[in-house]
Amino acid sequence: EIASNQRLIESYRNDTTQKQAEISALASQPTSFNATRCSSCSQALDLPTVHFMCKHSFHHRCLNVSPGEEQDVECPLCSQQNHTVRAIRRAQEESATRNDLFADALARSGERFGTVSEWFGRGVMDVKTQQ
Repeated sequence: EIASNQRLIESYRNDTTQKQAEISALASQPTSFNATRCSSCSQALDLPTVHFMCKHSFHHRCLNVSPGEEQDVECPLCSQQNHTVRAIRRAQEESATRNDLFADALARSGERFGTVSEWFGRGVMDVKTQQ
């Protein structure tokens, strides 16, 4: 089980390193969009076209965006996954401020080290939050 967990940790570290490199590249290098088909209707792209950083491209008409809402639009194919990630992060941030929940879990725990490890593993505790 330890070996399996270590492989999983290494996988997460590699994924994190890869994502950090992608973010750095997006922030510092120009991005080329080569899509020729709309990700929604699969027809050939024509103007006006909307390109997202996730590399999905759409006809403006396929996004059903009202004038003035262009700034808040996110990729319809990635929005559910993005929403899930934001919800998880929000829950972690809220739990990090609830020291009473951690203290209660620790008080009820038969194995305190396991409880602390669990809270770290869930991403709720961070060394910076506890200082």
